[in-house]
Amino acid sequence: YTHELAANWFPAVPGLLPLLERGARMADVGCGQGFATLLIGRTWPASTVTGFDVHEPSIASARAAAIEAGSPENVTFRVADAAEIGPGPFDVIVYFDALHDRGGPPAALRRAYEVLADGGIVVAVEPWSIDRIEDGIGNPSLRIDYSASTSLCTPGSLAQPGRYGLGTLGGPAKRIDLLTRAGFRDVALVADTGSNLVFAARK
Repeated sequence: YTHELAANWFPAVPGLLPLLERGARMADVGCGQGFATLLIGRTWPASTVTGFDVHEPSIASARAAAIEAGSPENVTFRVADAAEIGPGPFDVIVYFDALHDRGGPPAALRRAYEVLADGGIVVAVEPWSIDRIEDGIGNPSLRIDYSASTSLCTPGSLAQPGRYGLGTLGGPAKRIDLLTRAGFRDVALVADTGSNLVFAARK
């Protein structure tokens, strides 16, 4: 996040940087302890960003981190499930390594579409993956990520309402399909860093 978000991920999304520089209302869904949320607020002070997470202890940690950071006025945190964020409208909605962890990614993206302003942007940064497992034979990163996916991310998704089980290594085509089915347009894989895939779309 420290080295990629502002330098590579966001610049790859068409129209995003000018929007943030002018001032946008942003939602960081599945924000955890708020590191990326605070980083965005610090980097683009004209914009406001709300971090949402269903895990109350993580939101408590995020709020404590915000106090330590000087209580920036443009950053707030709320407890909410990804399918219940709001009220909106938001100009930008982001998921950082969080979409695949949801029990119901389709429901989360439908809600994102509902609370996104017309012409707004959705960004999903996901772990690097490929569509065909056989294309990754011998790749040490995929070996590690499949272990993480089968032991943590996929069971976590299956334990939640929706039980979708996308997994860390679900591949780019599946994520593009999810965004398209949620109603978004101009869906594209805009960056491949070798560690992450960055997807973007508009309402």
